Amino acid sequence: MIKTHGGDIYSYEGNILDFSVNISPFGVDKRILSAAGASLDNLERYPDVECRRLREAIGAKEGVPRENIICGNGAAELIFNAVLACKPKKVLLTAPAFAEYERAVNVTGAEKKYHILSEDTGFQIGEDILQDIDEDVDLVFICNPNNPTGRVISRELMMKIADRCMEKGARLIIDECFIDFAESVSDLTMVPFLQKYAHTAMVVKAFTKMYAVPGLRIGYAMTYDTELIDAMQDVRQPWSVSVVAEGAGIAACGCSDIEEETRRYVAEERRYLMDELRSFPDEKIKVFDTDANYILFKASLINGESLDKALLKANILIRNCSDYRGLGEGFFRIAVRKHEENEMLIRELKRLCGQAEE
Repeated sequence: MIKTHGGDIYSYEGNILDFSVNISPFGVDKRILSAAGASLDNLERYPDVECRRLREAIGAKEGVPRENIICGNGAAELIFNAVLACKPKKVLLTAPAFAEYERAVNVTGAEKKYHILSEDTGFQIGEDILQDIDEDVDLVFICNPNNPTGRVISRELMMKIADRCMEKGARLIIDECFIDFAESVSDLTMVPFLQKYAHTAMVVKAFTKMYAVPGLRIGYAMTYDTELIDAMQDVRQPWSVSVVAEGAGIAACGCSDIEEETRRYVAEERRYLMDELRSFPDEKIKVFDTDANYILFKASLINGESLDKALLKANILIRNCSDYRGLGEGFFRIAVRKHEENEMLIRELKRLCGQAEE
């Protein structure tokens, strides 16, 4: 059975306000839509199996040579390909974290080691993770910002993690799919340091989140370990990036101007949502700090019913996080959407919690 993720509007009828999927509240830029439409003229052609034009565009955007980039059918495919290529024996995973890391490891049969994050510290990754990177671990997954918690890891700690991996001979895969929503993105990303950790680190990103194109399935990974890229090419399916996805991805690389505006807007709306959620008593809603475009919180039952089911009656869909390892019943995640939509969510929460304004 395929694990459920956010954005599963197909299971519900009616006009759903979807807070379960973490993408830009502004939707798809017209330039990307136009490029995707123009790419339909190439449907009679096979895609470029090497994604040369797309890799060139990504390289110009990220400051990484084309030969150090590999593209895939979303970040998830690249995560699976990286694990298959690395052939690890023991993998270190944080919990809670994106479930596809664990699913990818399960395919290989490798042993899993968990670094469990504590609710008491707001699920923040700290230096204690370093001691879990020992001689037996040969692959480490780090999500920055973490999903579903939204917490970022400082570059100082990321460098320590990379140094520790290099010392112990472990590969490090850093998922930065949400990093462009962090206000201090330039001080957090590890892309500028990939060459320093050439035989250790890989950064995985996607167009999905910032450019609101989850339906296209297009991601990319960057590493100076060309042997790893070659090994990933050997295990990937050919033509996994369609001509439409490649055309849209190339256009997205030319839309970097929207990122700063989106970051500012998300930061403002994140503060609004956090302030409103913090106004509830902790026994009803307990919210955790976040640096991303989504918020993790804990909520009590509403008249004996879980909050997600209660909100669904008002056609509002949120992410039930009880299936995340390291969480449990009562944990939920919401995306930061446009202000009027965020207001609708807060109004419904207040109504359900008996705090509706007269």
